[in-house]
Amino acid sequence: MKTLPCNFTSLRARLAVFCTTFVLALAGGASAATYTVTTVTDHPVIGNTIAAATGVITGGAGNGLVTLRSAVLAANSNGVGPHTINVPAGTYNLSVNNPNTPGTTATAGNPDLQVGSNLSTITIIGTGATPKIVQTNQVNALYSGTGNDVITTGFKSDGSPAVVNLTLNNLEITGGQFTGIFTGADDGTTNRSSTTIINCNIHDNTNNNAVNASFGQGGAIQNAVGSLSISGTTFTNNTAPNATFGQGGAVFFNLVNASGAGSNGSLSVTNSTFNTNTSALGSGFPAGGAIFVAVASADAAGGAISITGCTFNGNKATGGGDGGAIAVSDAVGRTLNITKNNFISNQASTAAGHGGAIQVQGGTTNISFNRFVTNSATTAANGQAIFHASGNTDPVNANDNWWTVNTGPGVNDIKGAAVTAANWLQLKLSASPTSLVSGGTSALTASFLSDSANNAIAVGNLATLIGLPITFGGGAFGSTSGANATVQGTGTAAATFTAVTAGVSAASAQVDSATATANVTIAPTVTLSTATMPINATTLTINGTGFSTTAGNNLVAFTPTGSGTVTGSTATSLSVTGLTGLTAGVLKAVVTTNAVSSGTAVQVATVLTLQEAWRLQYFGHYDNGGNAADTADPDGDGQANLFEYVAGLVPNDPNSRFKLRVQPVSGQPAQKAIIFSPLVAGRTYVVKSKANLTDPTWVVLGSFSTSDTGAQRTVTDLASGAGPKYYHVEVTLP
Repeated sequence: MKTLPCNFTSLRARLAVFCTTFVLALAGGASAATYTVTTVTDHPVIGNTIAAATGVITGGAGNGLVTLRSAVLAANSNGVGPHTINVPAGTYNLSVNNPNTPGTTATAGNPDLQVGSNLSTITIIGTGATPKIVQTNQVNALYSGTGNDVITTGFKSDGSPAVVNLTLNNLEITGGQFTGIFTGADDGTTNRSSTTIINCNIHDNTNNNAVNASFGQGGAIQNAVGSLSISGTTFTNNTAPNATFGQGGAVFFNLVNASGAGSNGSLSVTNSTFNTNTSALGSGFPAGGAIFVAVASADAAGGAISITGCTFNGNKATGGGDGGAIAVSDAVGRTLNITKNNFISNQASTAAGHGGAIQVQGGTTNISFNRFVTNSATTAANGQAIFHASGNTDPVNANDNWWTVNTGPGVNDIKGAAVTAANWLQLKLSASPTSLVSGGTSALTASFLSDSANNAIAVGNLATLIGLPITFGGGAFGSTSGANATVQGTGTAAATFTAVTAGVSAASAQVDSATATANVTIAPTVTLSTATMPINATTLTINGTGFSTTAGNNLVAFTPTGSGTVTGSTATSLSVTGLTGLTAGVLKAVVTTNAVSSGTAVQVATVLTLQEAWRLQYFGHYDNGGNAADTADPDGDGQANLFEYVAGLVPNDPNSRFKLRVQPVSGQPAQKAIIFSPLVAGRTYVVKSKANLTDPTWVVLGSFSTSDTGAQRTVTDLASGAGPKYYHVEVTLP
């Protein structure tokens, strides 16, 4: 990579090589004055008298008024100050020329505001609403066919640049065609200019010098030597269109000499915004769509070069040069800190360009705690965001930036040698607690307080992330509420997670294109139930919470025995069918929903034997006691409860009894008919007989026939014989 050759020790001196016989008469005054502008009109000053103490014009159209220009001329003539010029709201169109009297007014013709005599301190400040200063006179007396800047620092009596401490505060500056603000001087001793720009709006300026192309740098500000401090200022649509020298679409800062004059100074840019500024410099050189920096001297007193807390949006290197937003040609012996900035949609917009956001060619550089969003180089391999020029071994630290994703810079985001980007800012999400039941809550905390390597990140380094929108999600089985809408000043954001359905739910937080998750395990709960059910039941309803409404996502395991299938479900109940293998007694269950278990088995029913269920049906309890005792006969029908249960009778209804009679068969003296009722499904009936009641054994009939009429059965003993014979019926319930 290459740096444009130019010796700026004499650059600004070229502006003042001409002198004419313009004369400005000044009334005497004293140092340290405050001037208040009283008109927006740029009345002619040449040939009139200006009071040095007040800036009031005597004579001509501006008689009795203080114009912005007359206030500057008065301050320039009134010693080193400090002076303050108060500029009320309004639009100030610069149209008339300064007198060419550098020895008196520190001005050398042309219509720009030439501010400050040598070693003076002057502040121009907008009062109330921001006043707008517009350069409307583009006739340049020095370079025909070239426009003028808006503000420059003044001149010594010999026409060389004056060393001025200039502060511009709360001003709108526009219309410059030879840059917007032209500053910088160094007398080669200990004196060098210092320019401070605070809360200004600098837009639509250009440096279109086609006559002397070496002046084509810096569309908004050209600061060739000395120190430049910018804070709270917006730069929009400024351009450096010269394809040969057009570096720094908005700001050009250069300390070109290694020692002596032009080697001292510093640059600080803080909390400022650069929108859609462009540099048209050709390929092979650092361009800087917004800012160009070149420092050839170590100058320990000058300290680090700092660009911090700014936003760069839509700036471009359009001519093939490098650095869509920032280009650093050199920073010999200095540390360059580019930190806590937003870089959004900046471009190196031709195939030859490198570094969609930043190009660094030399100097130890820290690029950290920035946010990079959709920056691009037309040739992606040239570095979509950062490019470090090949062959340069000065270290570039690009750790701990935010790349809008949790995986860090993409393969083409950073290109070049000696760049370290092992760690990056990362969005993380935690939940406390991580185990819940349905309806339970967990505190979600999204955080940027540690990087991808778990190094702690101080909240003061997260300025580009604080205030960004953040969205939370509850995952498949939960919901969120009470969420912060943006990343808070703590570097964190919070939400409340509420468990809905059992399962492992991946709660989420998203900032830009990055999503962080935290798993919350939600267990189903089973409601204890002692409700009874017969051992031959085939269905069961289990109540609880957190069940999936998709039946197949729920499984039930019974203890001590039993199995069944969930065929229906709501969030709070399961319908289990196909029950088999139950054991009488306490039935417990464990429910697993979406692979998460309810834990310890909980009683879901009391399983009764069939006899216990029969007792419960007719006596309201299932204990073998009282009226429900096996031997009791509560209906007094002569048949005990145990027999009535086996026979399928109603134990507390005297009309529900087992009836048995024996009668002869007509015309068959050797046969007997045994008639009994009622027949009840599920029972087995066997007729037995014996000839002597003292015989302990009842014998199944050997030869018989059977016929049923309704609930009555007739069994005919076909071989009853002529002697006595006794019968009984055995009723069995399997």
